[in-house]
Amino acid sequence: MASSEESNASQLTVIDTEHTIFSPTTAEDRIFWVEGDLLQDGDILEVRAYKKDGVAGTDYEIFGPSSGGGVFANSGHGAIATPPMSYPFGGKWTIKQTAGSVRTFQCHLDKLA
Repeated sequence: MASSEESNASQLTVIDTEHTIFSPTTAEDRIFWVEGDLLQDGDILEVRAYKKDGVAGTDYEIFGPSSGGGVFANSGHGAIATPPMSYPFGGKWTIKQTAGSVRTFQCHLDKLA
C-alpha cells in the first residue's frame, strides 16, 4: 500500500498531558506514526487515534490504551504507528507521555493510496 505524507510536526511532551498533533476534517485513509527512537528506559508514551462521528462531530477512540493498544514503553522502538484506517469524517491523533523524561517527538500523518 503506497502512502504520501499529509503533514508532520514535532511535539515537546508535558508529562500526563494529551497533546493533539493532527485533526483534519477531510475524508481519507490514513496512518499516524511517531518516531519512537527517542524513547528511553522508564519512558511511557501513549499513541491514540480518534474517528470523528459524522453526525454529532464528536471524536471516539479507535486506537489507544482503552482499546487494548497504543502504549509503548522503554527503549528499542523505531516507528510507532497506528493501524491504517479509513476516516470518512476526519480524525484526531494524539500522544501522551505518562512517565520518564520530557522529550520532543517527530510525528507524521500519511495518506494511503
